[in-house]
Amino acid sequence: MLHQVCGSTAFLALIVFCFVLARRYHALGQRAMGACSLLAGVLCAAAVATGGMPHGTLTLFIGVSIALLWAAFVCMPTAYDRSGRPGHRVTERT
Repeated sequence: MLHQVCGSTAFLALIVFCFVLARRYHALGQRAMGACSLLAGVLCAAAVATGGMPHGTLTLFIGVSIALLWAAFVCMPTAYDRSGRPGHRVTERT
């Protein structure tokens, strides 16, 4: 029971994260990044919705993996500075 509640909450948070990113990127004029964020959110939502169907485990894994990989990709610039060293945040915008 607790596994289902926590899992559903985490998947919902991931979907909302993707949609918030999409809105932010569109507001900044970065349409390609916004479209990819929106696509990741839609795929994750579709995967969660079809999780109980036949082959639902596979679709859930693929949809959530796409959204998590997108979130990791988006967060990468904050983890590395321009020299490529991990752990140093970029302080100025280009």
